[in-house]
Amino acid sequence: MTKTQRIILNTLATYGRSVFALFVGVFSSRWLLMGLGAEDLGLQCVVGSLIGAIIIFETVMQVAVARFYAFAIGEAQKCAREGVEEPSDEVCRWFNVVFLIHLALPLLIVVAGYPLGLYAVRHWLTIPAARMEACVFVFNCTMATTFISMVSTPYIAMYQAKQLIVELSVFQVLRTAINFGFTFSLLYVTCDRLKYAGLFGAGVTLAILGTQMYRAWRQFPECRVKWDYLFDWKRLRQIFAFFFWEIFSCTGNMTRAQGTSIVINKCLGAQVNASWQIAQTLSNQAMALSNSLMGALTPAVTTEEGAGEREAMIRLSFRTCKFGALLILVFSIPLIAEMDEVLRLWLVNPPPFVSELCTCILVSYVVEKFGLGHHVAISAHGRIGLYHTVVGTTFFLSIPIALGLIWAGCGAPSVGYMFIISFALISIERIIFAHYLVQMPIRYYLKHVLVPIFVFSAVSYAAAWGMTCLLPSSFWRVCLTSFVSLLVMLPLGWKLLLDAEEKSYILVVLNKLAVKLHVRK
Repeated sequence: MTKTQRIILNTLATYGRSVFALFVGVFSSRWLLMGLGAEDLGLQCVVGSLIGAIIIFETVMQVAVARFYAFAIGEAQKCAREGVEEPSDEVCRWFNVVFLIHLALPLLIVVAGYPLGLYAVRHWLTIPAARMEACVFVFNCTMATTFISMVSTPYIAMYQAKQLIVELSVFQVLRTAINFGFTFSLLYVTCDRLKYAGLFGAGVTLAILGTQMYRAWRQFPECRVKWDYLFDWKRLRQIFAFFFWEIFSCTGNMTRAQGTSIVINKCLGAQVNASWQIAQTLSNQAMALSNSLMGALTPAVTTEEGAGEREAMIRLSFRTCKFGALLILVFSIPLIAEMDEVLRLWLVNPPPFVSELCTCILVSYVVEKFGLGHHVAISAHGRIGLYHTVVGTTFFLSIPIALGLIWAGCGAPSVGYMFIISFALISIERIIFAHYLVQMPIRYYLKHVLVPIFVFSAVSYAAAWGMTCLLPSSFWRVCLTSFVSLLVMLPLGWKLLLDAEEKSYILVVLNKLAVKLHVRK
């Protein structure tokens, strides 16, 4: 399998997994509410929020780990290509350092964090006395889930670094399907449903991650614990330095997200908070579909950089920009065109300003994808300190931007405009840093990436908007608008966004499918 074929296959696998999770989530969220009830569902969420920071911390750490694995794999490929003696067990050395970190940190969390969390459940959170023991049980299950998730990180990151994204996607689809069955069973079990939910969630996580860890141990000779490799202080410093800058930028992003809700509450009122929450929920679905691309392309870009293939790395990074924007535009263009009708069908009586906020957030996410490939290239390069300082500071400055727009009289859409402005600034920063750090040409990017995306977006939206002008509002118009948008996007995307190698691979796949269908007939 060629590199392009692997990337396309991995992208399709992660995108399909995200679409499956999206549609399953529509039903399971309803069943979860019906099964647990509003009070128990709220208690489950508030108990789970106690480890929210740990989950974010672990997500960032997994990105850092996969980056060092993939870079080491690329270095090994470079040595093999040049006939140079390969560094002994380089990937295995990184695995052992990461294993030590992810063994020590969970133990530290259990020893120091568990008593604090238990105290918060019993004495700080507002929990009815009758549900206290059930909440303590759920907290214990949540801590067990967090522990196994952290311990599994060195193994799961190896799948990502070796670009075995299809296998990861299969496990995630399996997990989603099991959880789907679990939420349905909540409607019929007679035991304490809150305890049942906590125990089932922990059991599924343990079974799935345990299986993946065992398979990684059997598949990858690098996943072996060796005492001599554990205490490599130089590598430990490298990982923690990389992680520090990643977490700084991530903290800025979280500050923007949480601070926006506070600004809305203080300046615009609780009703706009409701509109903002709905806008976030809807647009996050589009973001999840687009983010599926990151898992498919990031390890490939990092491996090319480690192998010294700078030109191939830059091509993949530009491809990340194109595909990232394409995947979110496929969802966003018909949704933006039919936003008012979709909200009416979904909410019946949507709160004020929700349409404007949804549109602004979707546009901001599209703008963010313009510099996605540059971000991946910079992370692969490794010199990220100044870059994350600037990007993180831009995130922190988003709140003053929102306040300024509100004071200027822009009203409730101000927070939506703030998202567009901040992501536009961040995309520009990414483009500039990538140009100076990894020599990604700006002129080539404008001609072969940005302009085609703009043309694709404008023509596709014009087709969708035309349907809204010709037909009266209805559910069937929404369906027809989506269908017409897709019909326009397919030839446009083929002509403007795919290169010759990508087109050739797609034609080969379609030809194979046609042959199989003909044989069956």
